[in-house]
Amino acid sequence: MDKKPKITDPTVLTSNMQRYREKLCSANIFLDKLLKSGVMKRVGFSQLIDNFDLILFDAYGVLNSGAYPIKGAVAAINSCVEGGKNFLVVSNNASEKSLGVWQRLDKLGFNIKHEQIITSGMAIRSYLADSPFKGKPYLLVGTQDSANDYCVDRDNLLLNPPDGPLKTDGKPAYILLCSNRDYYGKEQQKVVETQLAMGPLPLLVANPDIIVQGNNSESVVVAGYTAYELANRYNCPTMGIGKPFNPVYQLALRQYPDIPAKRILMVGDSLTTDILGGAAMGFATCLTLSGIHGKDRDNIEAVCKSWTIQPDYIINGIGS
Repeated sequence: MDKKPKITDPTVLTSNMQRYREKLCSANIFLDKLLKSGVMKRVGFSQLIDNFDLILFDAYGVLNSGAYPIKGAVAAINSCVEGGKNFLVVSNNASEKSLGVWQRLDKLGFNIKHEQIITSGMAIRSYLADSPFKGKPYLLVGTQDSANDYCVDRDNLLLNPPDGPLKTDGKPAYILLCSNRDYYGKEQQKVVETQLAMGPLPLLVANPDIIVQGNNSESVVVAGYTAYELANRYNCPTMGIGKPFNPVYQLALRQYPDIPAKRILMVGDSLTTDILGGAAMGFATCLTLSGIHGKDRDNIEAVCKSWTIQPDYIINGIGS
């Protein structure tokens, strides 16, 4: 089995990325027009703060890049705290527990409380509780943290626990994709593909992110790519839990049920998850060029139009 793929030309994933837009637009007849009408106003982030009652920040590419804070981001978050601004960090992270995300950001100097961290993994339980998959056995594509912190009734329903033998006394009803960190070329891939070879299963995608920026400008594929790959090869239906899909946003908004959507700003570095998802929820959207689209800084408006996902605002970074 192959090792985890690395993509040097992200354009090969265009059809994969566009499917999120198509799926959300098919459920909302007004979204296509909305995504084409974002004015893409270039501003400094400090100019936006007072215009909104709640700010949702993506983490990777907005607050930090790997083990380092993005320039000016710590000061920007601390300014939000000092000004009494409501904010949450909403991350498509289903590979590690929310406490781990918080601890890493805390070590980098961010003045963020643990309860302000919302991960897509945290939305799994509420999603399953209202779904036809409630109480049914499943296979995991994920890490040990995914299994420990996010898997529902793992002792009884999780058929391939990372820390134990494969259970053979039940047939999976679906596959839960949290992280492909421990997937390619390992036992998880063997178990999952052996099962899918016998027939398709629904794919519940806790982390719909497709790529993250790796070293040497390589784009490293994450769980959303693996879901797309399996869906194409085995004709599996997919359902999203993390951004750009509704469940993770609904989990975040439980903390602020009285703030109307138009008074909420989604800040992220990905057009196809952060900006698309924020627009679908009715939020104002702000694309930061501190992450995935930093290389497109000089022609970002054209890039947004080519994707037909146009944010309301464009900033160099939240420290701007």
